[in-house]
Amino acid sequence: MDNLQHGSGANGPGGGETASAYGFTHGEVTAKDTITAYIVVGLEPPQNQRRIDGHQTGWYVIVCAGQGRDRALWGAGSSDYDTPLLAFAGDRLLREFGPEVKLVVHAPKALESLVAPVSGHVRRAMVRRGRNSRGEPFPAFAESQRLALALDAGRWALCAYDRAASTPALEAARSLAKKVAAKRAREHRRQTDPSYNSPDYLAPMDLVPAPTRHAIDLEGEVAAYD
Repeated sequence: MDNLQHGSGANGPGGGETASAYGFTHGEVTAKDTITAYIVVGLEPPQNQRRIDGHQTGWYVIVCAGQGRDRALWGAGSSDYDTPLLAFAGDRLLREFGPEVKLVVHAPKALESLVAPVSGHVRRAMVRRGRNSRGEPFPAFAESQRLALALDAGRWALCAYDRAASTPALEAARSLAKKVAAKRAREHRRQTDPSYNSPDYLAPMDLVPAPTRHAIDLEGEVAAYD
């Protein structure tokens, strides 16, 4: 079975009124054994960067609905471009929900380019034992490989969307992503400016001792930012 749903993207079922706090329609969450998720990722603009060993910082946000398990998840760390962040987000979904749950994941088209059967970038890296064509370590290889194998096993289906796509759930994810990005910016300023103090500042960023170029070092639920 092809688990890549071409053309459906985030323009999916209307279903009328929403069935979730995150904007999912009834048509998106009717299957009893299915969780539907939207993934949004982003890199922080240069003025907000808390660079670690010269690496850029980024984040992902996931909104999920189905089986009465609505939630919003986030992760943040270092990444120089979007694709590794998509791999981290997809792997987070696999960890969050057991194999008995079928995941329908709406994500940017870059995730399709990463995991597509035969032609996906990680498929070539799997043949090269985790290396790219230049012999360098493939970014987020472990997470990308798990996603590809889970796709083959039918654990999840991918609905790729483009930048112009819009549904209530996708817009909810984008709205939450803005909150996460703003909070991350405050954390970064706190790290670099001791005089900065925000009344809604929660806790200092947990830094990994030896950051890698592509890594998620902090994860949680969006409710922590409310």
